[in-house]
Formats: sequence, structure tokens, C-alpha cells
Amino acid sequence: MSFEPTARRPLVVHLRSTRVVRSLRHYGNLVYVSHRMHYAIIYIDEGQLDSTIEKIKKLRTVGKVVKSAWPELDPELKQLRQEMAVQQNEEDDVK
Repeated sequence: MSFEPTARRPLVVHLRSTRVVRSLRHYGNLVYVSHRMHYAIIYIDEGQLDSTIEKIKKLRTVGKVVKSAWPELDPELKQLRQEMAVQQNEEDDVK
């Protein structure tokens, strides 16, 4: 028996009212709900992402649904360090 993790993607769901929070549990793993800021974070399988986003958008009090950019970010920040080095070199050349 082997365990294979499924690819999951976080979604930020902006709400007009927090009444719909209970129904969001049916679409994925509801992780966080901010009643004050009116948003929820829900994790959904990558394979069902597009169809689930469309279903969530049709709910009555949902304002908008945004895919989180978190899986695409580089945890090492290598690209950012390279850009910072280039900017610093350009600033040194200007002086």
C-alpha cells in the first residue's frame, strides 16, 4: 500500500455574506473563514479546479473566486535574488 498525495490548489473566495460558508464545505476542504473581511480559503483538487470554480461562482453570496498563486511561487526566492543583484549593479553603474 502506497500513499500518493493529490495535487491541491487553494482558492480565495470573496463573500458578500458569510451565510454560504456551510455550503463551501461540499466543494473542498474549507481551511479558513474571515467573518470580518468576508473571505474564505478552500483547498480543491487540481483536476476538478475549473468545474468547481464555476460552481462556486454560481452561489448566491459569492463575490469572486481567485486562484492562489502560492503553488507557483519559488520558496528559495532565487529569481528575486537575481533581480535584486541586477538592480543593485545598475544602481552602482548610475552613480
